[in-house]
Amino acid sequence: MLRLVAIVTLILFVGCSGAADNNIIMEGVETPTITIGDLRQDVVGSAGVTLPEGCIVRGRVTSSDRDDNFYNQLVVEDGSGALMLCVALSHIDSYYPEGLDVSLRLDGLEANYYRGVLQVGTVALGYTGVGDIESRQVIERTIRRGESVELLVPQRVAIRELELRQCGRLVRIEDVAVVASTTLAEGQTLADATWQGYALFKNEAGDSIAVRTSKYATFATERIPLERVSLTGILEWGSYGDGPECYHLIMRYNDDCAPMP
Repeated sequence: MLRLVAIVTLILFVGCSGAADNNIIMEGVETPTITIGDLRQDVVGSAGVTLPEGCIVRGRVTSSDRDDNFYNQLVVEDGSGALMLCVALSHIDSYYPEGLDVSLRLDGLEANYYRGVLQVGTVALGYTGVGDIESRQVIERTIRRGESVELLVPQRVAIRELELRQCGRLVRIEDVAVVASTTLAEGQTLADATWQGYALFKNEAGDSIAVRTSKYATFATERIPLERVSLTGILEWGSYGDGPECYHLIMRYNDDCAPMP
């Protein structure tokens, strides 16, 4: 409840902020013409495309760069799927906070997959995925803010039930414990493990999921709890360190890891 009140207060503050902010903040969502799930399946398919005229989606923001584990990324989910808008903005959370109703006009932008997540942005030069939208004019045309804020309830799902089409969505994995970490130096134990890098968790059935954390995250140097926990985050697919590929979560803040009751 306190977080929701803070978000609403933040939106009111941003709406009254200076001209620099107002240059990119456009109020009033547009009517969607396609769901994100259909965009992923019927328009993008399995390869990158330039999105067609009149392509508009609408959903709620599920990411947050408040604790610096997301950078130039705005994740939006509509119940059918999720996408990541790559946009060159600092403090995205202050413009488009978690739970905000937004519409995205995507025509003319590039769409492709990175770590299983549907990304939308500009043409990428020399790397996988898409590039960040840097033009303020394009940002203004692309993102429209609604009036309501409602935190999306993470989808609770078992590890063995995860599917690639869910990548990008906000999910919760329950009753897992950390079993390995890429941060450990020789002679260290799991009690020394911190979030930075990759941490591997398993449930009692032996199913695995990793958590990937940027070195810039404010909680990167926090110790990983050793007790059984629930994990919430944006789902993706990738290798665990130099090991085999598996599902990963990107947490938004430290309390996306919570002790089991």
